[in-house]
Amino acid sequence: MYAFSIFTMVIAFYIPTQTNEEPKEFVINLYANGILDKTEIRTVYPALYMYLFSQVENRILEKDEWKFYLQAYRESKVADADNPYLQRYYGDGCANATNLYSMYYAIQRQETAISPYIDDSDIYVLDGVGAEYLPLIVELLKKNGYDTELCDYAACHLPSITDVNKDYLSAVPYREWFLDFDQKVIHGDFYRTASNLRKAFDILQEKIKDITVESAGKRVVITADHGATARARWTDSKKKYNFDGSDHEGRCCKVASKSDYEDTVDYIVYEDEIKPGTPYVIALNDQSLYNRPKYEDHGGATIEEVLVPVIVAVPHGEVSSIAYKVLDEKLEVSGLDKMVSFVIIPDPDEESYVIEADGTKHVLKKSGSTYSAKLQSGKEQNITVVVAEKEYAFRTKSRAKKNMEGDDGFDD
Repeated sequence: MYAFSIFTMVIAFYIPTQTNEEPKEFVINLYANGILDKTEIRTVYPALYMYLFSQVENRILEKDEWKFYLQAYRESKVADADNPYLQRYYGDGCANATNLYSMYYAIQRQETAISPYIDDSDIYVLDGVGAEYLPLIVELLKKNGYDTELCDYAACHLPSITDVNKDYLSAVPYREWFLDFDQKVIHGDFYRTASNLRKAFDILQEKIKDITVESAGKRVVITADHGATARARWTDSKKKYNFDGSDHEGRCCKVASKSDYEDTVDYIVYEDEIKPGTPYVIALNDQSLYNRPKYEDHGGATIEEVLVPVIVAVPHGEVSSIAYKVLDEKLEVSGLDKMVSFVIIPDPDEESYVIEADGTKHVLKKSGSTYSAKLQSGKEQNITVVVAEKEYAFRTKSRAKKNMEGDDGFDD
């Protein structure tokens, strides 16, 4: 244990002092292989921690299904293998046309989502930066003195390629359409997990810093034209189709007539209702329409390709304080059952706590719609819930009558 702690301190010193890529990729691989844990990467590689463990998506309401998917995608990407959630999702055939269209028509397009902010904001379109990176971007903005007024998902136009989405975003008076991420991460070298993640983190760290300097004192809006997927690089999909005119290594293919094709388990046939005339065959899962990909790609209709971030941020101190409501769900305790539960509205984007009368602090963990923690004591006591540095007072209740006399029969 002592030797491992020394090793961790060496890594913590080494990472911030290096400008080359190897140490960062080394840490990604150490974490992926279980050698470093969550607590340690928070110290040695904050960007990786923000990418995996930020709680900012709790601010996004009524989109839990896609939150869970994106978190599973991030975890699977780092591990270079599907985690249990993605195994079930794809194994159960959830990547189908019905679910795609249900999402696609439930979520606003990016140009619609940002329209209320056009008149008084600097707008940045980060080419290829999907909703996968939303938590990291929000945390980087905070690090650079900007607080998030809004974070949400938007759906890009299908297929998830720049040519299609630029037709719509061209009407937006954006300050910059940033190309480096798409060119260097997605279309740069052949895909390697640690390398692609490290490049993505480096580019976003530098760009978010530049944005806060260029737009100092102004509201900024950040979105993207499309996301990307690397899942075909860690699955064992084989060549199945031969759409030799396909784009982006088989993620989509322009066809002459929509009536010549039918939807399958692997792709949809789609034509834009607003701007008809160009039908496409679009991949629904990791199955390429042509050859097995060598790069991280886009153009398809997976969640990670379609969902993009919509982030509105203002200089620190200008965001109105969020008023949280904390409701007691379960305050009855005993020597055998010391769990307390609360409902917090809206979901906080940082860890919340419950503090016992003796000062013992416990992190509240979310399960469904409630936040719970196991107390140290099963006796009646005053407790305090802390949410975003605000305190809410409660008192536990005892199920055992003996507790009224100070003894419920169990050691606390």
